[in-house]
Amino acid sequence: MTAAEVVANIGTALTPVVVITVTALLANGLGSKHAELAARIRDLTAELRDESTSERRRSSILAQLASFETRQKLAHSAHVVIYASTLVLVLLVVLLTFQSAHAAVAATLFVIGLVGISAALALEIGELLMANRTIARELEDNRQAP
Repeated sequence: MTAAEVVANIGTALTPVVVITVTALLANGLGSKHAELAARIRDLTAELRDESTSERRRSSILAQLASFETRQKLAHSAHVVIYASTLVLVLLVVLLTFQSAHAAVAATLFVIGLVGISAALALEIGELLMANRTIARELEDNRQAP
């Protein structure tokens, strides 16, 4: 392989590197959301265990916890998928850098990485839609407070 071919391969490999950077940013955001959801679940379960919590509030907490559990599962799945997509894209960069003869494999890896990112975003959209329902439940609980 000539020096020009090496430089061309490195240039070709940079496109997925940009996508990897985006997936890393998404993973960071998903990690923060996952941690926030876990903290909120812990807060609600602590409030549920508190003997001074009213029955009406307990009912609201139980409904919210069911929603938070589903949201946590969606966020967790999105987080796992985004990391898997990042791994696929890293493998693509390695392949493009050292093996320019395998264009079909490179294209397949790129598509798999993009499909994974799309799946993670779809999971995140699902979690965001659930977040609205959880917040609406909390607001309704506050409107009914004596």
